[in-house]
Amino acid sequence: HPVDLGDGERRYELVHEDGAHHHHWVCDTCGRTTPFHDDALEAAITAVAERLGTEPGAHDVVLHGTCADCRRAAG
Repeated sequence: HPVDLGDGERRYELVHEDGAHHHHWVCDTCGRTTPFHDDALEAAITAVAERLGTEPGAHDVVLHGTCADCRRAAG
């Protein structure tokens, strides 16, 4: 499965047979990428799709910001 983390590089992840998936948090300072799953986010995606009269399919969510280590280093 292709994953676009917004840095111009194309990455791929294995697709899980059980259909499980996750999203990514990317630190814009050090580039660390952290996968995460959030049931509330999945529910929000489903609610938006229903409000738009669509059915959600494959989706990727990439959040950008500064990780805790980089925030501490910046003081």
